[in-house]
Amino acid sequence: MVDETVNAAKMNTFINNNNKFNKKKVVFIMGATGTGKSRLSVDLATHFQGEIINSDKMQVYKGLEIVTNKITHTDKQGVRHYLLEQSVLNSRVNTKVYEMVNAGLVDEVRQIFIPDAEYTKGIRLSIGVP
Repeated sequence: MVDETVNAAKMNTFINNNNKFNKKKVVFIMGATGTGKSRLSVDLATHFQGEIINSDKMQVYKGLEIVTNKITHTDKQGVRHYLLEQSVLNSRVNTKVYEMVNAGLVDEVRQIFIPDAEYTKGIRLSIGVP
């Protein structure tokens, strides 16, 4: 534990004394579900007075919290999170399908949602992405 504290202090001194490091940074944390990404992101955001922008590809689907191991309010430790708990994709797809049906494009909607088709391709097509 002492080594980690010493190393962190050395890194902070190096960063603070080096102008090229005094720019705003973006850190991407990637990995499988349950590997500690949320905790690491909160620790980094707390240490560097940062904020977290969530981009978990599964959390954009409403109702999949159990699959994604979503961070709890307590675990956020007061760090501001963006795009968490927002079902962006479901809302956009539903709106697009509704607009298409109202425009008389029922057959086109059926083509998008072919039962044995790849699910992600159908979603991309429904929102206008090839």
